[in-house]
Amino acid sequence: MRNAIRLCKAMLILVSVLQLAGCQKIIDKYWPGHGHDEDSTGKVEDYRIKKLKMTYRSVSTPPYQNGIVYYNQQNKPDSIFFDDSLVNALNNHSIERFFYFKYNDQNQLSEYRFGSDPGDLSNNSTHHWYWHNDEGRIIKDSAVTVLFEYITAVSYLDYDSAGRIYRERFVNDEGGANETWDTVNYNYDDRGNLVRLHSPFGPPVPVEYDNYPSYLRTNDVWMFIERNYSKNNTKETKAYNDAGLPLGFFGGVVFGFLSQGDPYEIEYERINE
Repeated sequence: MRNAIRLCKAMLILVSVLQLAGCQKIIDKYWPGHGHDEDSTGKVEDYRIKKLKMTYRSVSTPPYQNGIVYYNQQNKPDSIFFDDSLVNALNNHSIERFFYFKYNDQNQLSEYRFGSDPGDLSNNSTHHWYWHNDEGRIIKDSAVTVLFEYITAVSYLDYDSAGRIYRERFVNDEGGANETWDTVNYNYDDRGNLVRLHSPFGPPVPVEYDNYPSYLRTNDVWMFIERNYSKNNTKETKAYNDAGLPLGFFGGVVFGFLSQGDPYEIEYERINE
């Protein structure tokens, strides 16, 4: 009888070992963030963001705003257009509904603009111009916001050895003064994630991350615009696709995608399919 019990225990252990790989797939699917390394799938580079469902400043309840991302032939973002559903629901015409990206002959980001009316850039819009160094990195960001009056902002960018922006100096560039009036430092932890996220609407805040690749890493333009080169996502993630990319966020942070908040839903498409 004892030998039979020992045999049954041994068989159960053997079956458990043989099924471990299959069980891990189930764990990864239904227990997000468990033991999933950022580069374990090797598929992130095969995807790009195609559609977005956004909420207003990351409020996780309706109304939503649906957007489509368009790319150029070099797989760089060309434009993003959102519908009017959120604008109509909130009766707010100042919500950003379009984003345009322009590149130089080296396919480097040279201009970026967004606003509430794609047919009228004369009011409630922001336009960025970029300058590059010999290595192709953007070292100067000059922005003009048109909101009843012209508001200008000029910043200079410094990079660390990993190619991430770690410091941004905002300067008064009028008359060649080049006087620094504010400095933002972007510090990363040992996992390669920002220690604090910076917001145009308030002070920086600490944040917790999952163990999956950040959706911003699907394109270097997203990382630059957000000044966020983190390897992982904030923990408000809803679910993941087969590459470990998030399919949306519960609320998210106020300053996620294009400073509009982490998307409530994200739809990806495979590149060159």
